[in-house]
Amino acid sequence: MDKDFFAIIEYTAQKGIQPVIFTDGATMMRDLAFIKRVKDLGASVVPKCDSLYDNEYQNWVVGDETGRYFYERNEVIELLIDEGFNKIEMDGTTRLGFDMVISRGNLSEVADTLTFCRQNNLWIVFSFYLPAGRSGSKEFEKYKWLVPSEEEKTQLRRTIEKIDRNCFGFVHPVLNNFVTMPCVERLQIYGDGRVSPCPGNETCIGHIQTDSIGDLSKKILVDFPGHNPECFEGHCLYRPRIKEDN
Repeated sequence: MDKDFFAIIEYTAQKGIQPVIFTDGATMMRDLAFIKRVKDLGASVVPKCDSLYDNEYQNWVVGDETGRYFYERNEVIELLIDEGFNKIEMDGTTRLGFDMVISRGNLSEVADTLTFCRQNNLWIVFSFYLPAGRSGSKEFEKYKWLVPSEEEKTQLRRTIEKIDRNCFGFVHPVLNNFVTMPCVERLQIYGDGRVSPCPGNETCIGHIQTDSIGDLSKKILVDFPGHNPECFEGHCLYRPRIKEDN
Protein backbone atom coordinates (compact mmCIF):
# COMPACT_ATOMS: atom_id res chain seq x y z
CA MET A 1 0.00 0.00 0.00
CA ASP A 2 2.96 2.32 0.66
CA LYS A 3 4.87 3.10 -2.52
CA ASP A 4 8.02 3.55 -0.42
CA PHE A 5 7.62 0.23 1.41
CA PHE A 6 10.84 -1.39 0.21
CA ALA A 7 12.80 1.85 0.46
CA ILE A 8 11.78 2.11 4.13
CA ILE A 9 12.71 -1.52 4.83
CA GLU A 10 16.08 -1.15 3.10
CA TYR A 11 16.88 2.12 4.87
CA THR A 12 15.95 0.62 8.25
CA ALA A 13 18.17 -2.42 7.72
CA GLN A 14 21.10 -0.25 6.60
CA LYS A 15 20.87 1.65 9.89
CA GLY A 16 21.36 -1.58 11.82
CA ILE A 17 17.71 -1.77 12.90
CA GLN A 18 15.80 -5.04 12.49
CA PRO A 19 12.73 -4.46 10.27
CA VAL A 20 9.70 -6.41 11.49
CA ILE A 21 6.66 -6.46 9.22
CA PHE A 22 3.26 -7.00 10.85
CA THR A 23 0.91 -8.02 8.05
CA ASP A 24 -2.54 -9.40 7.33
CA GLY A 25 -0.64 -11.93 5.23
CA ALA A 26 -3.35 -12.27 2.60
CA THR A 27 -2.54 -9.58 0.04
CA MET A 28 1.00 -8.83 -1.15
CA MET A 29 2.51 -11.66 0.89
CA ARG A 30 0.84 -14.13 -1.45
CA ASP A 31 3.23 -12.92 -4.15
CA LEU A 32 6.32 -15.15 -4.03
CA ALA A 33 8.52 -12.46 -5.62
CA PHE A 34 7.41 -10.01 -2.93
CA ILE A 35 8.26 -12.52 -0.19
CA LYS A 36 11.69 -13.21 -1.67
CA ARG A 37 12.48 -9.50 -1.79
CA VAL A 38 11.44 -9.07 1.85
CA LYS A 39 13.68 -11.99 2.79
CA ASP A 40 16.67 -10.64 0.86
CA LEU A 41 16.38 -7.36 2.77
CA GLY A 42 16.63 -9.22 6.07
CA ALA A 43 13.18 -8.37 7.41
CA SER A 44 11.20 -10.53 9.82
CA VAL A 45 7.50 -11.18 9.21
CA VAL A 46 4.58 -11.46 11.63
CA PRO A 47 1.40 -12.64 9.85
CA LYS A 48 -1.85 -11.82 11.64
CA CYS A 49 -2.84 -14.71 13.84
CA ASP A 50 -6.05 -14.65 15.84
CA SER A 51 -6.63 -18.30 15.02
CA LEU A 52 -4.68 -20.98 13.19
CA TYR A 53 -7.57 -23.44 13.34
CA ASP A 54 -10.95 -21.68 13.46
CA ASN A 55 -11.74 -20.06 10.12
CA GLU A 56 -15.02 -18.55 11.34
CA TYR A 57 -13.43 -16.77 14.30
CA GLN A 58 -10.42 -15.55 12.30
CA ASN A 59 -12.58 -14.22 9.48
CA TRP A 60 -14.91 -12.55 11.98
CA VAL A 61 -12.02 -10.72 13.68
CA VAL A 62 -10.79 -9.24 10.40
CA GLY A 63 -14.31 -8.58 9.13
CA ASP A 64 -14.02 -10.84 6.09
CA GLU A 65 -17.46 -11.90 4.87
CA THR A 66 -16.12 -13.81 1.84
CA GLY A 67 -14.64 -16.60 3.96
CA ARG A 68 -11.36 -16.51 2.02
CA TYR A 69 -9.06 -14.67 4.40
CA PHE A 70 -8.34 -17.58 6.78
CA TYR A 71 -7.22 -19.91 3.99
CA GLU A 72 -5.23 -17.23 2.14
CA ARG A 73 -3.43 -16.28 5.36
CA ASN A 74 -2.56 -19.91 6.06
CA GLU A 75 -1.26 -20.20 2.51
CA VAL A 76 1.07 -17.28 3.20
CA ILE A 77 2.36 -18.91 6.39
CA GLU A 78 3.24 -22.01 4.37
CA LEU A 79 5.00 -19.88 1.74
CA LEU A 80 7.04 -18.07 4.40
CA ILE A 81 8.09 -21.39 5.93
CA ASP A 82 8.95 -22.79 2.50
CA GLU A 83 11.16 -19.74 1.88
CA GLY A 84 13.01 -20.36 5.14
CA PHE A 85 11.86 -17.43 7.26
CA ASN A 86 11.73 -19.85 10.22
CA LYS A 87 15.24 -21.14 9.62
CA ILE A 88 17.51 -20.84 12.65
CA GLU A 89 19.66 -17.74 12.16
CA MET A 90 23.35 -17.65 13.13
CA ASP A 91 22.45 -16.02 16.44
CA GLY A 92 19.81 -18.67 17.13
CA THR A 93 16.83 -16.51 16.25
CA THR A 94 13.99 -16.89 13.76
CA ARG A 95 12.47 -14.38 11.33
CA LEU A 96 8.89 -15.62 11.53
CA GLY A 97 6.38 -15.47 14.34
CA PHE A 98 2.92 -14.66 15.68
CA ASP A 99 1.59 -11.99 18.02
CA MET A 100 -1.70 -13.51 19.15
CA VAL A 101 -4.22 -11.43 21.11
CA ILE A 102 -5.91 -13.80 23.52
CA SER A 103 -9.68 -13.72 23.88
CA ARG A 104 -12.41 -16.14 24.85
CA GLY A 105 -12.69 -16.86 21.14
CA ASN A 106 -9.24 -18.47 20.89
CA LEU A 107 -8.29 -19.48 24.45
CA SER A 108 -8.80 -23.13 23.57
CA GLU A 109 -6.17 -22.88 20.81
CA VAL A 110 -3.27 -21.68 22.94
CA ALA A 111 -1.75 -25.12 23.59
CA ASP A 112 -1.90 -26.21 19.93
CA THR A 113 -0.65 -22.84 18.65
CA LEU A 114 2.28 -22.82 21.08
CA THR A 115 3.21 -26.38 20.13
CA PHE A 116 3.03 -25.56 16.41
CA CYS A 117 5.34 -22.59 16.89
CA ARG A 118 7.88 -24.46 19.00
CA GLN A 119 7.99 -27.37 16.57
CA ASN A 120 8.41 -25.10 13.55
CA ASN A 121 10.80 -22.52 15.08
CA LEU A 122 8.40 -19.58 15.10
CA TRP A 123 8.45 -17.08 17.93
CA ILE A 124 5.14 -16.55 19.65
CA VAL A 125 3.76 -13.97 22.06
CA PHE A 126 0.33 -14.26 23.63
CA SER A 127 -0.88 -10.81 24.57
CA PHE A 128 -3.93 -9.61 26.48
CA TYR A 129 -6.05 -6.59 25.57
CA LEU A 130 -4.55 -3.23 26.48
CA PRO A 131 -6.53 -0.49 28.25
CA ALA A 132 -5.57 1.76 25.33
CA GLY A 133 -6.07 2.06 21.59
CA ARG A 134 -9.08 0.29 20.11
CA SER A 135 -9.55 -2.02 23.09
CA GLY A 136 -9.55 1.01 25.37
CA SER A 137 -12.18 2.91 23.41
CA LYS A 138 -15.92 3.19 24.08
CA GLU A 139 -16.59 1.20 20.91
CA PHE A 140 -14.95 -1.82 22.52
CA GLU A 141 -17.59 -2.00 25.27
CA LYS A 142 -19.76 -4.30 23.17
CA TYR A 143 -16.86 -6.75 22.88
CA LYS A 144 -16.02 -6.88 26.60
CA TRP A 145 -17.32 -10.44 26.67
CA LEU A 146 -14.19 -11.42 24.74
CA VAL A 147 -11.86 -10.41 27.58
CA PRO A 148 -10.71 -13.48 29.55
CA SER A 149 -11.24 -13.50 33.30
CA GLU A 150 -8.28 -13.41 35.68
CA GLU A 151 -8.87 -17.10 36.39
CA GLU A 152 -8.71 -17.89 32.67
CA LYS A 153 -5.53 -15.84 32.31
CA THR A 154 -3.94 -17.70 35.21
CA GLN A 155 -4.82 -21.07 33.69
CA LEU A 156 -3.43 -19.97 30.33
CA ARG A 157 -0.12 -18.96 31.91
CA ARG A 158 0.11 -22.31 33.67
CA THR A 159 -0.61 -24.16 30.41
CA ILE A 160 2.10 -22.26 28.55
CA GLU A 161 4.64 -22.74 31.32
CA LYS A 162 3.91 -26.48 31.52
CA ILE A 163 4.18 -27.09 27.76
CA ASP A 164 7.38 -25.09 27.38
CA ARG A 165 9.04 -26.64 30.42
CA ASN A 166 7.94 -30.26 30.02
CA CYS A 167 7.80 -30.64 26.24
CA PHE A 168 10.55 -28.33 25.01
CA GLY A 169 12.83 -27.73 27.99
CA PHE A 170 12.25 -24.02 27.61
CA VAL A 171 12.12 -22.21 30.95
CA HIS A 172 11.21 -18.52 30.91
CA PRO A 173 9.52 -15.95 33.13
CA VAL A 174 5.73 -15.72 32.87
CA LEU A 175 4.72 -12.08 32.58
CA ASN A 176 1.53 -10.04 32.58
CA ASN A 177 1.76 -8.81 29.00
CA PHE A 178 3.09 -11.13 26.31
CA VAL A 179 3.27 -14.14 28.68
CA THR A 180 6.16 -15.83 26.82
CA MET A 181 8.47 -12.80 26.80
CA PRO A 182 9.05 -9.46 28.55
CA CYS A 183 7.64 -6.25 27.13
CA VAL A 184 10.07 -4.61 24.70
CA GLU A 185 7.80 -1.87 23.37
CA ARG A 186 8.96 1.66 24.09
CA LEU A 187 8.57 5.04 22.37
CA GLN A 188 5.60 4.74 20.02
CA ILE A 189 5.43 6.97 16.95
CA TYR A 190 1.96 7.49 15.46
CA GLY A 191 1.29 8.00 11.78
CA ASP A 192 0.81 11.74 12.24
CA GLY A 193 4.16 12.14 14.03
CA ARG A 194 2.95 12.25 17.65
CA VAL A 195 5.03 10.25 20.11
CA SER A 196 3.89 8.44 23.26
CA PRO A 197 5.83 6.31 25.78
CA CYS A 198 4.43 3.00 24.45
CA PRO A 199 1.23 1.43 23.04
CA GLY A 200 -0.20 1.18 26.56
CA ASN A 201 0.26 4.88 27.32
CA GLU A 202 -1.21 7.27 24.75
CA THR A 203 0.05 10.44 26.45
CA CYS A 204 1.65 12.66 23.80
CA ILE A 205 5.19 13.61 24.87
CA GLY A 206 6.30 15.30 21.65
CA HIS A 207 6.46 15.12 17.88
CA ILE A 208 8.96 13.24 15.75
CA GLN A 209 9.32 16.14 13.30
CA THR A 210 10.34 18.62 15.97
CA ASP A 211 11.94 16.52 18.74
CA SER A 212 14.95 14.24 18.54
CA ILE A 213 14.76 10.59 19.59
CA GLY A 214 17.26 11.36 22.33
CA ASP A 215 15.18 14.21 23.75
CA LEU A 216 11.99 12.14 23.55
CA SER A 217 13.67 9.26 25.39
CA LYS A 218 14.82 11.60 28.15
CA LYS A 219 11.31 13.04 28.48
CA ILE A 220 9.84 9.57 28.89
CA LEU A 221 12.20 8.89 31.80
CA VAL A 222 11.31 12.20 33.45
CA ASP A 223 7.53 11.93 33.06
CA PHE A 224 7.23 8.14 33.34
CA PRO A 225 10.25 6.81 35.29
CA GLY A 226 8.79 3.30 35.33
CA HIS A 227 10.02 2.98 31.73
CA ASN A 228 13.66 3.24 32.81
CA PRO A 229 15.32 0.12 31.33
CA GLU A 230 17.68 -0.07 34.29
CA CYS A 231 14.83 -0.93 36.66
CA PHE A 232 12.16 -2.24 34.27
CA GLU A 233 11.16 -5.82 35.16
CA GLY A 234 9.52 -6.77 31.85
CA HIS A 235 5.93 -6.59 33.13
CA CYS A 236 3.61 -4.26 31.20
CA LEU A 237 3.18 -1.09 33.26
CA TYR A 238 -0.44 -0.68 32.15
CA ARG A 239 -1.88 -4.17 32.56
CA PRO A 240 -2.75 -5.64 35.99
CA ARG A 241 0.16 -7.45 37.62
CA ILE A 242 -0.27 -11.19 37.79
CA LYS A 243 -0.79 -12.85 41.14
CA GLU A 244 2.09 -15.11 42.01
CA ASP A 245 1.20 -18.73 42.81
CA ASN A 246 1.78 -19.72 46.41
